[in-house]
Amino acid sequence: MRPTPTMLILAAVLAMSANAEMVLTVRVYDYTQVSGKTIRKAEEVARRIYEKAGVETEWIHCPAVPGEVGRFPECRKPMSGTDVILHILPEAMGARGLSREAFGYALPDAGDLPA
Repeated sequence: MRPTPTMLILAAVLAMSANAEMVLTVRVYDYTQVSGKTIRKAEEVARRIYEKAGVETEWIHCPAVPGEVGRFPECRKPMSGTDVILHILPEAMGARGLSREAFGYALPDAGDLPA
């Protein structure tokens, strides 16, 4: 069976829970006009959920447009195997074909796909 993105994320979370020093880094690209307060609240809720699973999280905000990269120095650090990328998209940019109940979807990294 070919691993799905969900299986890969679950495997990473399980591996991290075995090693308390590992951190799941979430790189956030926000393409919406959602308030900073709302984003912080969502991050806090997610942080608590991961914490209950024994996983520490680090949230890094990244630029929505390339010209702003200088304002986000943390986002320039190299990616690691415990980094995930979260794109917050307005409904108009959302994936077509998903049910209205879906909150999002996961894609594997191109480097993880078989040749």
